[in-house]
Amino acid sequence: MPAAPWRRYFARIFDLTVFGVLAWFLIGFGWYSTAPLQADQFFTQLSPPLDAILTLALGSLVTGLVLGFVGTTPGKSIFGIRVKDLKGQSIGVASGIARDLTYYSKV
Repeated sequence: MPAAPWRRYFARIFDLTVFGVLAWFLIGFGWYSTAPLQADQFFTQLSPPLDAILTLALGSLVTGLVLGFVGTTPGKSIFGIRVKDLKGQSIGVASGIARDLTYYSKV
């Protein structure tokens, strides 16, 4: 049975925010550890609209990975949503990423 649209929407927003911030943190930590001057230059010149777009892209990739491995994400778990294939199993990493990225092709 499909979940209500608002539950899916809030789960997606929660997941994109959490995983987007986590991805930026890991990228920033790694980049500042290896090339601090280049990282500082990049992050200070990053415009807010580009930052939002990149955060959505990174959040989508990480959400797809987590969804493929675990079958749910923190947002989906909070809102009581599980994503399974027709056999009732986890959908897999490739399908998880494709599922999350195809959302933006419909918008």
